[in-house]
Formats: sequence, structure tokens, C-alpha cells
Amino acid sequence: MEDTIHARLASHYRIINTDSSREILGLVKAGDVIIKDVEFAGLSKRIAKLIGRAPATRKCSRRAPGSDHQWSPGKMVVGSSHGMREVMALARKAAKYRVNVLITGESGTGKELLAQWIHQRSVGSEGPFVAVNLAAIPSDLVESTLFGHEKGAFTGATGTRVGKFAQAQGGSMLLDEITELRLDLQPKLLRVLQESEFDRVGGDRTIRRD
Repeated sequence: MEDTIHARLASHYRIINTDSSREILGLVKAGDVIIKDVEFAGLSKRIAKLIGRAPATRKCSRRAPGSDHQWSPGKMVVGSSHGMREVMALARKAAKYRVNVLITGESGTGKELLAQWIHQRSVGSEGPFVAVNLAAIPSDLVESTLFGHEKGAFTGATGTRVGKFAQAQGGSMLLDEITELRLDLQPKLLRVLQESEFDRVGGDRTIRRD
């Protein structure tokens, strides 16, 4: 572990006496060990003490673009393995062009974070970043959510809705859980991806997207 870590939370340990506490400190090489259950009354004082111990010259720094630790405003992708370097190299290439990007990976591996990283370095970085989780939208609302609808297009459509694709105009859009998209809507999505155009539900005007 890095020596910049000054406090750690030790789970599944029970301190019996001062000697056992010192033993844990030696094992994890930490400045302090905070044991569950935490006594919050004294926690702030212990943290303040650790901060006071830290070298004054040690600061968090933004690494230069191209380093293994890739910084972006508010978001950071960290990785130094061969596989991660290949991923970031592809991400840099994708950010240079207006292209559709497919990001795959297990749940929790940072697909949305990588999408934001690409967006922040793309030609549309000044535009919005719109993320949509298709698995979280009721099946009967997916079409109007993505493409929008005109007033009176269906029962309950009391006004015009622009839709997520229109909201992402000039920027980037992330379709999370895209495999959950209904089969009957996939041709409409394909038209957006290939032709950059779509129709709102109940609309008679084709809308171009950037």
C-alpha cells in the first residue's frame, strides 16, 4: 500500500488491549486504526491529529494527460496495467472523432466513468452529457423518453416532450443497459446511430441530431 494513507478502518477486529492495537498498526502500516464500531465522539479529533502529522509538501496533484493516472474535471480513471493502457489508448482515439462507442464490461467496472472521460475529451465536450439507464425506465415509456413525443400523441401526453436524444444535442449520450431495449424499438435506435435522425412519437417531422 502507498505510504500516503494515514488512517484505515479495520473490520472484523476486536481490540482487547493497547498491545493488540499496536500490533494491528504494525501489520497495516497505518498512522491510526479505527475499529468498528466507531465511537464518533472522538473520531473527528483522531482525524485532525492524523492530518496534522501529514508532511506539508504532500499534496494531491493533477497528473499530466497521457500518464497512467488519467485526470478529468471531477472524474478520474486510474490504471497502470497493460489491459488498462490499451483501453485508454482506444478511448483517446474515440474522443477525436464523432463516432458511436460500445463499452462492455461487468457491472461496477466503470463503464459510465469511461464514457464521461471520453466525452470530456471529445469535440462535443462543451455540450451536455446525458446518461440513460434503459433498465430503469418502464417499458411503455422508453420510446417517449428517448425520442420524445408530441402533445396528444397518446393518453396523458398533455404537452410536447423533447426526449433524451434531443437533450444530448451537441454533446454525448450514454445508453446504459442497452440490451434491455425492446426489440420493436431497436430499428428506431439503429436509425439514430446510422443516420443521426429520428421522429418523435406522434410527430410528422424528422429531427436531425448532432
